[in-house]
Amino acid sequence: LEGNKIGNSTAVEISNILLILNIEILALGKNNIGDEGAIAIANGIEKSNSIKTFDISENVFGESGKAALSSSIMKNKSLEFAKLSNEQVLDDASLVTLRLINQTFIF
Repeated sequence: LEGNKIGNSTAVEISNILLILNIEILALGKNNIGDEGAIAIANGIEKSNSIKTFDISENVFGESGKAALSSSIMKNKSLEFAKLSNEQVLDDASLVTLRLINQTFIF
């Protein structure tokens, strides 16, 4: 789906599909997704048991979208690779480290 400029409304629909289908790869780069769409996708990513690779780089979401995505990525146990922007690439080792740090600080 990369490069189709789907925007927020389609991103919301995709987040619902993540809960129904066993999607392993989700490439949403260059799609004009803002905070609303990023937050919706984050909810789907957090609850997905099948997603392994996720790319939502080169979109237009801001801090609230980044925060929601970061939180969902740390909570998701199936994810092996995530790319939030051109500067933020997380591989399996990075994700494991983030999850361990996150678990360490939960009381």
